[in-house]
Amino acid sequence: MVWFWDADVVDPRPTLLGLESDADLARVRTVPETVFYPRPEPHDGTGGFALQRCHEGFELQFWRSAVLVDSLWQADQPDPARIEWFLARRGLADTATASAQPASASIGEPWASPITPRAWLFANERNLVIAGLALAAVVAGFQEARHWRLHLATGAAEGELARIENELAPVLEARTELAALNRRLTRLAGLLDTPSQAYVMAEVDRALPDPGTEFRAWRYQRGELVVVLGARGLDTVAAVAALQGERLFTGVEPGQALQGGMEIRLRVAPAATRGGSG
Repeated sequence: MVWFWDADVVDPRPTLLGLESDADLARVRTVPETVFYPRPEPHDGTGGFALQRCHEGFELQFWRSAVLVDSLWQADQPDPARIEWFLARRGLADTATASAQPASASIGEPWASPITPRAWLFANERNLVIAGLALAAVVAGFQEARHWRLHLATGAAEGELARIENELAPVLEARTELAALNRRLTRLAGLLDTPSQAYVMAEVDRALPDPGTEFRAWRYQRGELVVVLGARGLDTVAAVAALQGERLFTGVEPGQALQGGMEIRLRVAPAATRGGSG
């Protein structure tokens, strides 16, 4: 999928993204707003037309097999004639205009999540196979050693046992590597519990009492969030109280930003997202 947009309108600013200068913008990736919205539920199991409400305006979409193949944004809600035109350029009959209602712009599970358990298994398939083979080798080696200890319970058995132990040395080294790999997998599993940027931003936006609150800066790393809110019309007490009332956030501390506005520091509790979307 290739998107086109007006570069004069999409103008990322380093200060709003927590960057030091314009040179750091090379690390910033610009994606459409609707990437962070859930896929529409298909009516026939394969896809079709969908009308997505955006933060500003509406997007006409056409899906095929859960893949977005065409989209068009406009500022006003499209009328039936506009929808017919959009479907006609896909070579389709008018089958969706009568029931085309805009989907809510609420944040659900975005199309592109950081990593799923299935993707993690595919990415680590080779390591898991090696770990399984190493474990089987360790078990087989210990069983063989036990058998020979019982079989060679004579004076000459000590020399034979020493030979066997020398042969088992590589297996024991593989067992040590397996233990190190298990510790690494445990650390990787802990990273999967960290909520994504999109999820945390949606929860902050939902918790704030004023939907028009301006986000001036955002920095989220390793479970710590620093956000700067615009001071115009902002009820500081209500905003802090709303964030403190969320189970996802702990240690909410308000302060004054260097460039104006209110700076809020808090921690994101990964345990609060278990059983939910994250």
